[in-house]
Amino acid sequence: MVHLLLCAALAAAKPAPSKPAPPKADATPAAPSAASPAELDVLLQSIQSKERPALQTKLHGLGTLPLYRVVATIDPATHSFKGQEQLRVPVTVETKELVLRLFNNATYLNAGKPQVEVGKTTCPNQPCTLAADSEPTILHVNFDPPLPAGTVAAVDLEFSGTVPELNEKAVSGAGAMNAQLGMIQSHGGGPTDHGAFGSAQGVMSLTGMFPQLAAHFGGQVDLGPPSGVGDVASYDTSNYLFTAEVPANVQVVAGGARVGEEATPSGGKRFTFASAAVRDFPIYTGTWKVTTEKAGGITVSAYTLEGDEANGKIALGVASRALTELGKRFGPYPWTDFSVVEQPLLDGAGGIEYPTVVGVANMVYRTQQSFGSLGALMGPQQKLGSHESNVGISDKMMEFTVAHEVAHQWWSSIVGSDPHRHPAVDEALAQYSAALYVEAKRGKAAGTEALTDMVAINFQMMRMSGEKDGACDRATDEFDSPLQYAGLVYGKAPMFFGALRKLLGDATFDKAMRHYADKLRFSEAGPYDFVLAATDVAPDRAKKLLALKDRWFLESHGDEDLGQLDMGKLVEGVTGMKMSPEDRALMQQMVPQLMQMMQNGVDPSQMLQGP
Repeated sequence: MVHLLLCAALAAAKPAPSKPAPPKADATPAAPSAASPAELDVLLQSIQSKERPALQTKLHGLGTLPLYRVVATIDPATHSFKGQEQLRVPVTVETKELVLRLFNNATYLNAGKPQVEVGKTTCPNQPCTLAADSEPTILHVNFDPPLPAGTVAAVDLEFSGTVPELNEKAVSGAGAMNAQLGMIQSHGGGPTDHGAFGSAQGVMSLTGMFPQLAAHFGGQVDLGPPSGVGDVASYDTSNYLFTAEVPANVQVVAGGARVGEEATPSGGKRFTFASAAVRDFPIYTGTWKVTTEKAGGITVSAYTLEGDEANGKIALGVASRALTELGKRFGPYPWTDFSVVEQPLLDGAGGIEYPTVVGVANMVYRTQQSFGSLGALMGPQQKLGSHESNVGISDKMMEFTVAHEVAHQWWSSIVGSDPHRHPAVDEALAQYSAALYVEAKRGKAAGTEALTDMVAINFQMMRMSGEKDGACDRATDEFDSPLQYAGLVYGKAPMFFGALRKLLGDATFDKAMRHYADKLRFSEAGPYDFVLAATDVAPDRAKKLLALKDRWFLESHGDEDLGQLDMGKLVEGVTGMKMSPEDRALMQQMVPQLMQMMQNGVDPSQMLQGP
């Protein structure tokens, strides 16, 4: 039904304008709707029924959001795609232009050659022109005359492109290790999208395959070029109706709820998705093994590559429990579906988040196999939740990675923030929320261990590599390197919340977390909004809260607050063996020489092969 609705919309080049009802005297004109009543009914299928009234109220009606209608044909054999897009945007003020983004055309990707091409572009019943920008990720749709308030901007366009093939060795666990070593050896690393738009091992990640509206933060349009550090894309909350045609043996995973699946006359398959009130739209194709379970009113699915089914079930269980646990803490997850997709990623990335869908790197599923003879150091694999003392680091990596990406459903999807100017706003809280999940499931000691071994270690390794401490709250292009970004945003900034918890006490801290989430639900958070929310809950601590935030996010006290990496403890945690105090001290003394050797180009994995 939805596919027919979309195709009919795309075929109608000049839809008949509807005649508005005469306004009532002294009444404020209602905001125009970008979607028809039938489309709104379909979009609401992606929202849990119990969450629909609150969402409609918060957003002043689902129809007031921009709407994307997209029909695409995807050919995994050639890694190519093409399609048609209809963008409908409610206009609340006089509008001269819309700014569109194609982040996959960033200069640091594909040797600077565009990966997505935009073809014929028209604006039904509205004179417009499409203009390129000196920044290749930006397109301008100009309206002359300007569109008056109370109308709907309509832009129809064609798009096409090719998804790059990722190096198979680079997406393995060994490749991830080499990428980390490369960052140390090069004193920081270079710009990357981590393979977010790429193809390997039968999986294509096509997110960003069609143009989307540039995001607005603080009333300003995001026009900055992507830096290749941190998250790639950001968009305003919107609605999506998406149809993809693929070969019969290929699956499609996309944002929101799958509302249609049928055979095509050519022998392929057609999948249709509806996704309401989301800030991005993920798209994958592949041939995974699928397992599904319920977490309350949420259908949770794990898409796992052949041979990784056991770890796929672990990922599924963590995702289900994390959605439940974090929902209790931060307020309900509003959508009907959530998917964990195993995908190849580059440059050491463990996962990538989108609304309702997250990708987890296949090297996280294959830690022991990927590291070859070093895989034994990752420890035995146990079913998480068994509370066995010998649960290996590979399982802990899976647990923390999935929990971190689930936490992003609140911190960046429900509560938005600017990932380019203030990346620490969502990343730091997602890191700490993952540790809270570990604590809830495996006890306070395990949560503390996660903060040490999965969070603080990022800062400590950064400092051991010679990168400077400094402000966590800065734009992605203001970090000296990706290594410094990882150390400060993923390593130091999250520990602020532990210090805040100690200051407020557990009960008040939990209340502040929930107040922050409720206060900014489907809004945008700035760098001080968490402190403001905590001050609402504990007004007598206002000065201390502000000083604490500045200490962790603006000043340089990381060495004092987090200390040095305890290499002996790390080796014990990874291998499960116990070291004598003398051996641990010797290991610590070797760290400076080890780091110097890595920076001189020596691969320490070669030294570790023998032991």
